[in-house]
Amino acid sequence: MNPNHNPMSDFKPVFHEIRAQIKSYAAFSKAWKQVRKLKPGETMEARVAARTARQDALASRPQPPQIHVILDEAVLHRQVGGPAVTCQQLAALAETTTWPNVTLQVIPFTAGANAGMDGHFVILAFPDPEDPPVAYVEGLMGDVYVEAAEEVDRFTLAWTHLVTQALHPAGSAAMIRTLGAAMTTAQDTILTRPWRKSSRSTGGQDCIEVAQTQESCLVRDSKNPDGARLAVRPQTWAAFIRDIKHGAYRS
Repeated sequence: MNPNHNPMSDFKPVFHEIRAQIKSYAAFSKAWKQVRKLKPGETMEARVAARTARQDALASRPQPPQIHVILDEAVLHRQVGGPAVTCQQLAALAETTTWPNVTLQVIPFTAGANAGMDGHFVILAFPDPEDPPVAYVEGLMGDVYVEAAEEVDRFTLAWTHLVTQALHPAGSAAMIRTLGAAMTTAQDTILTRPWRKSSRSTGGQDCIEVAQTQESCLVRDSKNPDGARLAVRPQTWAAFIRDIKHGAYRS
């Protein structure tokens, strides 16, 4: 068995991995710490490090494995690590579409229900016909390798349907670049907006900052200005402030 030539088929409906997953994007592990099952003695940091090592191996080998990835469009919109990190992640993902050993497709929202809605899975195929393909599933209860031929066939059938439902690789790459450009433009617009301390912030460290755009009111934590932002309609924010002034949220 020569692992340098193993084709890998990978469907991801939630997060994307491959080597395009920048280090900051791995911050999603913090949100999973309380629910993700770890092996005895294993830490989430070690799991992320192992994942990063796998990604690096894809580009470091003289003959890297052939990888076919299908992403649900929701993956491209989900902001993991905040808008700035998401912009960087989309740029890295767009670059990955140019790699000769990677085929990347996206299942658009318009495709409706698809064969991968039950979750993420990977199919590993080997050059030696004596080595049958293996399916790999990663979930909350740990990692599972599926080797029974009948069960692997079910994953293979699901994969075949996903390939037909997904956009062509060129169309998928165009979608990633378009979304990345739009998010970068939106991020640049936000960064140029004047942020001000909310009049309802406390005098201590509990402080939020607010910025007004034409269509929304943006709210962020002053201690984490590059983190996630809450966007609400101006009238919703005004009503919220009015309610606070009248003591609606006092404990």
